[in-house]
Amino acid sequence: MQALGGIKASHLFKISVSAIGRWHRKYRQEDRYFPKRRGSSEKNINLEKLEVHVKEPQDTTLKKAAQEFGVQSATG
Repeated sequence: MQALGGIKASHLFKISVSAIGRWHRKYRQEDRYFPKRRGSSEKNINLEKLEVHVKEPQDTTLKKAAQEFGVQSATG
């Protein structure tokens, strides 16, 4: 009966039955559906510097601002 539920879910959510099977196996093995965090550690940003940066008018790109704070921008 579980397979029938997977087929109905695949049609409902427009995903493959095999994807549902993979997610279900992952849940049984790891007790969670979400991926593990990878590689990077969280960076601490100087909040006082950020506050000044936000309050003052800036004529800079996102990439340059990210470099100033020592982080990567979403655009690379």
